[in-house]
Amino acid sequence: MCDGVTQGEAGMDLSLFSRDVIALSTAIGLSHNMFDSALCLGICDKIVPGELIGALKFGHLPIIFVQVDL
Repeated sequence: MCDGVTQGEAGMDLSLFSRDVIALSTAIGLSHNMFDSALCLGICDKIVPGELIGALKFGHLPIIFVQVDL
């Protein structure tokens, strides 16, 4: 959920909650100890910080972040 899409709509106050869900999803995805590295893609100011928060738990894993601005 991006602020630009939800601005002025009902449920906009849940956008920070979505960042936490993204962080948890990233951490769970990386927790299976089967990856040599990771590539995190993001296009929103909630997705990239959420991925960063989730990836910080795995400091031993090389991770590349790519942000696409549309």
